[in-house]
Formats: sequence, structure tokens, C-alpha cells
Amino acid sequence: MYIHKKTDIERIAYHEKLLEIQAQSDLFLPEYKDIEFRTHEIRLKWQCPAERCRCAQSPHDMQVLDWGLIELARKNSWNWELAKQKLEELSQVGTYDFRLILGNFKQYQRSFGVIALWYPKQGAQHQLL
Repeated sequence: MYIHKKTDIERIAYHEKLLEIQAQSDLFLPEYKDIEFRTHEIRLKWQCPAERCRCAQSPHDMQVLDWGLIELARKNSWNWELAKQKLEELSQVGTYDFRLILGNFKQYQRSFGVIALWYPKQGAQHQLL
């Protein structure tokens, strides 16, 4: 996992797209929220076992869009390093049963990203039985 700093080109493209969306007329919602541009993103890089996926030549590299991690960074003055540390803590073997929830995107249906994390404590599910 690593933190990717977005470029000025990405920031400009974001603001151009936001202006394009805001220029569209909408009978039901004339005002649009100005969602702040995130200057960084947390990314995960991993490789599947060879029998499960065709990624043997190149590993998966996906942005983590988990609301909790992004909100943790935002509430701490956009401290992306703190969010990355939290992700490292959650993904340690033996403490949590760490799972990724993947989703694709409407415009890019063959592109996937980590939309959420699921991390019950090890053994927590056995306690429910």
C-alpha cells in the first residue's frame, strides 16, 4: 500500500468536470455541492494466486475508496499517512479477518477499485454461533 499524490493535471481535470456538471440544468436540484478535491489517494497493490487470476505478470493496483479511511484523513487535517497506518494495522494477519470489497465504475465497467473494507476481529464470527 502506498499514498499517491495527485498531479496538477488531475486537479485541473477534476475542476473542469465539476464545472461541466454544474453547467447542466437540473429541474430538481439547481445547486450542486462543491466537493473538495482530494490531493492524495491511498492505493493497494497485490497479486492473486496464479490459479485465481490472470494478474501473474503484473499485480493489481487499486485506489482505496473506503469511506472510513478517507474520513479519518479528513478529520485529521488530511493526514494521509495516518489513514495509511490504519490500513496497515487492519491488514495485519492474525488480528483481523481482512477482506476487500471491490466494485466497478459506471463509466469504466472493466475498471475496479476497492470501495470498502471488511475487517471483523479474528474469531469474532465464531462467537456468533
